[in-house]
Amino acid sequence: MTVSQQPDEADPGTSTATLYDAFLATANQLIARYSHLAESATTEHDHDAWWRRSMQVRDDRQAVPAHDRAQLTAHTTLWTTELTKLRANSPS
Repeated sequence: MTVSQQPDEADPGTSTATLYDAFLATANQLIARYSHLAESATTEHDHDAWWRRSMQVRDDRQAVPAHDRAQLTAHTTLWTTELTKLRANSPS
């Protein structure tokens, strides 16, 4: 599932499993992006900052209950916004 395929929590036809799949996919994409930025960093400070962000997303991913539709959707939306910003600011 890609960021553009974000399901709608308010739609009763969207299963919780689908929301959870989108949540996991988005978290994993953001973790990968942060990890790449950490490995590409030119200073130890920048490396550590990106790595901490990656670990925070990992921790959040593990903390959100798989059945909590509101939290799944909120985190997916937040992370999608962050991914969009990172992609917009990255060189092509």
